[in-house]
Amino acid sequence: MISKQKIIYFLLFYLVKTIDVTFAQDILGCGGFVKSEVKIKFNLINVKLYTKSGGLKYSSDLAPNGYYTIPVYDKGEYLLKVESPPGWTFEPSTVDLNIDGKSDPCSIQKDINFNFVGFGVIGQVISQGQNEGPEGVTIQLKRDNKILQSTKSAVNGKFTFANVLPGSYDIEAVHDRWTFENSKTKVTVTTQTGDAGQKLIVHGYDVTGRVISDGEPVRDVFFLLYSEDGNKLVKHCDHANLERFEKKPICYVISESNGSFKFPALPCGKYNLVPFYKGDLTTYEVQPAKYAFEVKHKTVKIDSPFSVAGFLIKGKVLAGNKGVAAARVILDGKEETLTRNDGTFSIDGIRRGVHVITVMANGMHFDKTTVNVSPTKPELPSIVASKLDVCGDVESSSQREVYVVDKGNKPVTSARVTGAFCIPLAPGEYFIQIRQGADLPQLTPAKYPIKVVDKPMSNIRFTMFLATVKGNVKCLDKCENVQVVLIGEERRLGTVKGNSFELLEVIPGDYKIEIVQDKFCWKQDSVKVKIINENIDNVLFEQTGYRLTITTSHDTKVHITQNDALVKEVQLRTGSNFECVPKKGQYVLRPKSCHQFEQAQYSWDTSSGHGIAFNAVAHLFQGEIRSQSKVSDMEIVIEGGGEGVKIGPIVPKLEAKTYIYSFESWVRKGEELTITPSSATLLFNPREAKHTVQGNSECYGVITKFDGQMGVFKKGFVKPSIEGVNITVTSTDGSVTSWQVTDTKGFFSFGPLQAEKEYEIFAEKEGYVLSKDGDNFKAFKLAEVVITVKGENQEPLDGVLVSLSGDNGYRNNKATGTNGVMNFVGLGPGQYYLRTMKKEYEFDPASRMIQVKEGESVNADIKGNRVAFSVFGKITSLNLTPEPRVTIEAVPTTEICTQEEAQTDEEGKYRIRGLHPNCLYSIQIKKSSNHHIERTSPTSLPVQVKDADLYSIDLIAFRRLNQMDISGRVDAKQKYWSTLSVHLLRDGELITSITPITPFFYTSVPRDDSTEYVLKVVSSLPKSQYNSNPQQLSFIANSSYKHFVLAFHSEMKRGGDHELTSTSLLPLAILIIGVLFYFYPQLMQPAEMKKSLQGVLNRLSSKEVSQENVTGSVRRRNRAAGIN
Repeated sequence: MISKQKIIYFLLFYLVKTIDVTFAQDILGCGGFVKSEVKIKFNLINVKLYTKSGGLKYSSDLAPNGYYTIPVYDKGEYLLKVESPPGWTFEPSTVDLNIDGKSDPCSIQKDINFNFVGFGVIGQVISQGQNEGPEGVTIQLKRDNKILQSTKSAVNGKFTFANVLPGSYDIEAVHDRWTFENSKTKVTVTTQTGDAGQKLIVHGYDVTGRVISDGEPVRDVFFLLYSEDGNKLVKHCDHANLERFEKKPICYVISESNGSFKFPALPCGKYNLVPFYKGDLTTYEVQPAKYAFEVKHKTVKIDSPFSVAGFLIKGKVLAGNKGVAAARVILDGKEETLTRNDGTFSIDGIRRGVHVITVMANGMHFDKTTVNVSPTKPELPSIVASKLDVCGDVESSSQREVYVVDKGNKPVTSARVTGAFCIPLAPGEYFIQIRQGADLPQLTPAKYPIKVVDKPMSNIRFTMFLATVKGNVKCLDKCENVQVVLIGEERRLGTVKGNSFELLEVIPGDYKIEIVQDKFCWKQDSVKVKIINENIDNVLFEQTGYRLTITTSHDTKVHITQNDALVKEVQLRTGSNFECVPKKGQYVLRPKSCHQFEQAQYSWDTSSGHGIAFNAVAHLFQGEIRSQSKVSDMEIVIEGGGEGVKIGPIVPKLEAKTYIYSFESWVRKGEELTITPSSATLLFNPREAKHTVQGNSECYGVITKFDGQMGVFKKGFVKPSIEGVNITVTSTDGSVTSWQVTDTKGFFSFGPLQAEKEYEIFAEKEGYVLSKDGDNFKAFKLAEVVITVKGENQEPLDGVLVSLSGDNGYRNNKATGTNGVMNFVGLGPGQYYLRTMKKEYEFDPASRMIQVKEGESVNADIKGNRVAFSVFGKITSLNLTPEPRVTIEAVPTTEICTQEEAQTDEEGKYRIRGLHPNCLYSIQIKKSSNHHIERTSPTSLPVQVKDADLYSIDLIAFRRLNQMDISGRVDAKQKYWSTLSVHLLRDGELITSITPITPFFYTSVPRDDSTEYVLKVVSSLPKSQYNSNPQQLSFIANSSYKHFVLAFHSEMKRGGDHELTSTSLLPLAILIIGVLFYFYPQLMQPAEMKKSLQGVLNRLSSKEVSQENVTGSVRRRNRAAGIN
C-alpha cells in the first residue's frame, strides 16, 4: 500500500515539473533550435542578437542538438540573425523582435527556430601582394563554359554564390580596365561551402591625369613614379634611361598631345608622382611639384590637372660686398623666398615681363628694384643695401635729442628719443651725440664715433648720474639674515652687514625702503626717500620683538609659556595669526578646544625659521540612548572612514525613571558616520543614525539620540536538518520583513521583534518542497542539477544565465542568484547540454555534457573570469529632467574593439556593458536612433576601463525644436514695398500671407524632414501698367532656422504698349470741329472751313509721325536689350 508521504512526494514532484521557470533579476532568455534535414556542423553556426540600428548585443554558439540561448538585459527592438559560413542559406535568416517583457516570444519562452536550406561558394579577389581586394569585379560561376551565376565582388573583394549543388565549377573574374595576374580558378562543393580561396589576383589599377599651361594641353612632360613602399614591378610603364634623373624613379610616362598621361597597371601602394619639364636655358616649374597618392583596390583619377607655372630666376642680396642671409625677397608685392647664407636666392614659376623686387632684412634698408626677365635672361643684378641701422640706448626718463654728424662735423640727421633709438645711415664714418640740458641729468659720453660698413650696429649707450643710499639697523641681538628692499624707479635688494647697509648706483626718483626679516617685529618696517642729485645716508630701522606665525584649521585658545611662566593667552581664528614675543628663547604653546589637534602641545624657538601649524585631526561627537529598561549589554558601534569604533558596555544614569546611556568619540572631518546601538533584548528607534562630520569651528553638544524598547523572538527548525533553507518572517500588516537561512542543524531564530505585532513564517529552498508544522517546517527533496558559478576569487557570481537542454526535448534557462547557485529540479534521466552566459564574463568550462540518473542530484562547478566592464551614467535635459528611451553607444577608436550600446530607462539612467580594458571608447548618443535629440553637451565623453566599472558618465541632451523659424528679406526698390506681400505655400495651397511694412519678414512652419514649402513674392501693381518679375524659392523644413532673400523687379510699360494711332484720335478731332462750328459760325465759309480742316489734318499728321518715331525708337532699344 502506498504511504501518504509517497503520494505527497509524487504530487509535489509533478507540481515543480510543471511550474514555469522565471529568471532572477531582470534577465530574459531568447532561445530555440537550428534545424536541418541533412547533417551539418552546428559548431560553424552562430545566432546573434543585434539592436535595431545594427549594434551587436550577443553571439551564441549551438548545442550539439542545435539549441541556442541568448541573454537579454534590456527591453526594446532587436534583430535575431543566424550567421554561418558564407553561402549557407536559412529560412528565415532573420527575425524581428520587440521585447516588452510580456507577450514577445522571449518573454513567454517560445522557441524561435531557423531551418537550414542549402550550401554556397565563397572566395575573394585580392590585389597582388595584399590580403584584400577590389569591389565591383564581375565574378562568373561556370560549368562546361556555361555561365550559371554571376555576381559582383563586395567590399574587400569577397564574393558569394548561394544555393549551389555539389559538383566541380570554374570561376572567372572579369573587369574592363584592370589588369589581372590570375583571372581563373576552380572550386568543388561537397557537403559544405566550397571555398575558392584567394586565387583570383588583380595585378594593378589604372591611374590617369593631365597637364596644362594657361588652359592649353602640354605634351612631352615627364611624370616620374616613385614608391613609398619600396621598388615595385610596374607593367606597361617606360623603364628606359632612368639614370639620367637625379633620383632614380621606378618608371615614367610622357604626356600626349592632349595633355593626358596614364599608368595602366599600378599595384596597390603609396606613390609619389614628380613632373619634369626642361627647356634649353632654364627648367620650367610644374605645379604641384610632387603629388602623393595611394592605390587602394580601385582606379585613381587625378582630378586637378598639373600646370606649367613658369621658369626659374636667380639673384643676390648684398650689404657692402657681403652677402645677406635670410633676407625676405618680395616679388610684385608677394613674398617669395629667403636668401641663402651667401645672399643668393632663386624664384620658381616666373612669367616673362617687368617685375618689381623688394628686399627686407633686419636692420637693413633696400631700394625697390625693377627688372625685365625672360627665359633667355634669368640672372638678376645684385641688390645692395642703401642704409644700415645704427641703434643704441639713452638712460633718461625724459625725451632727449640724438643727432649725427659726419667727419667734417656736418649735420646728417637727428631724432628725439626716450630710451632706445635706431637711425638708418648709409655706409660711412660718423659721430653720434646727445644734446645736453642744464635742467636735465648729465649723460656720458659726450660724443660717440662709429663706422658703418656692411652690417647694422648696436650697443651704443649714454648713461646718467647714480646715487648711494645708506642706513642703520638696531636689533635686540645680532642682526643676522636681515635685508632691505629698495622699491621705486627700480627694485634693489641689499644685505645688512653688522648694523648697516649700503645700496650703490641708484637712479634718481621716489623710493620706499623696506626691512626684510620675517623672524623680527619692527618699530616701522618701511621708510620713504626721494633721490634727486644727492646721496641718502640717514635711514634707520629698530627691532621690537620676535615674530611668531601660527596657522590653525579651527578656532582655538592658546596658552603661550616660557620657562613654565605664562607669557600670554590668545584667541586664534581659523587661518593665519601673527603674534610678537618680547624675548629670545624657547616657548611652549598649548591649544584648548573641543577639537583634537595633531599634538597636545607645540614647542617653538625664536631661532627657528618657520611658524607653527595647528591641524585638527578629530572632533568631539556625543550622543545618548534613552530607555525605560536597564540592560548590561548596551553597546554603540560608530562606523565611518573605513573604521569602526565600539563603545560599551555603557553604564546608564537614572534620571526621572529613565535610563540614559551616554557616549562620545573623537571623529574626523568629512566622515560619513553610521551610529548603531545594539542590545540582545532591546529594539531601537531609529535603528541607526547617520551623521556627516562637518568639522566646523563651533562645538556641539549631544548630536544623536535613540529610544530603546524591549522586543520578542521567533524560533524554529527544518526537519530533517537542512542547511541553507530561506526563512522569511513577515508581520501581518506587512510593515516588518526579515530574512535568513538555516544553520547546519536546520535551526533559525528572529528577534528581537516588535512585541505589539503578529508574525507569519515562510520557508523555501530550490529542489525542495517545505510544509509548515507550527513554527517549524518539514522538507521533501526532489531530483536536481545544481550549478555553482564562482568568480576568479571564488566569490559567487549572480545574474549568470544558465541554459540546460536535453535530448528528450527539455530546455530551460535560469539566472543565478546572489549566491551564484542555480538549481534545475524535476529532471528526467538522460544526457543534458549545459551552457553558462553573462555579458562581460568568460566561463570555464563554457559548456559541458551532464549525465543525470533518476532521482540523482548532480553538482557542477563553473568558474567565471571577468574580461569586460560597464559604464554607468545618466542623460538629462538642461533642467535635470530624465531623458528616457535614448539610445547611447560606446564607439571604440580602434577596429579591434567592439562597439556597444544601451538605452536609458524612465529615470534617464543607462548601463553599457561589455567594454574591454585597454580600449578607448567615445560615449555618445546614437544619432540614427534619437531623432528627437538634436545634440548633447558634451557631444561625447572619452572613457577607458581598466579593471572596474565606471560611474557618473553623464550627458545633457537638447531636444530638437518642433518648428522651423523663417526670416527673410525682399530685395526690391523702396517705392514698391507697400505693394508687396510674401506667400507661403505647401502642395500649391496658400498657408499664410505676410505683408511686411519693411522689406524684412518672419514666420514659422512645423518642422519635419520631408515636407516641401514654397516662398513667393506677390505684388499688387496693375499688370496692365507694369512688367514684374517676382522670385520664388522652395525649401524643406528640416532645420530649426533658415533665412531667405527674394528678388523683385518691376518696370512701367512704355512705347508700343500704349500707342495712340490716328484712328483713335479721329473721333476726338470731329468733336472739336463740331464745337467750333457751333460757337463760330463764320468758320462755315468754304475758305475758312478748308483752312481750319487743313490745320487740323496737318497737326494730326504731325502727331502720327511723332508717335511712330517714338514707338520705333522704343522697339529698337528693346531689341538691342534682348526684350521682345
